[in-house]
Amino acid sequence: SFNYEQIQDITIETRGFIETLFRFGTLHVQTAGSGRDILINHAANPEEARLLILGMQKKFAASKNGL
Repeated sequence: SFNYEQIQDITIETRGFIETLFRFGTLHVQTAGSGRDILINHAANPEEARLLILGMQKKFAASKNGL
């Protein structure tokens, strides 16, 4: 497990026409320090998931900084 501040990058890989058409792909969450990245294959709406995680990361950072 890891926390939001360890997330360094989130990338999406969509291969081919079918994955693009039906909006699914691979979500790769790269982390610092934990030695493990998270790879979610065949994720539905991976861009939406990426934006959700990044939004939560920003909220976490703002709450930690007292903003």
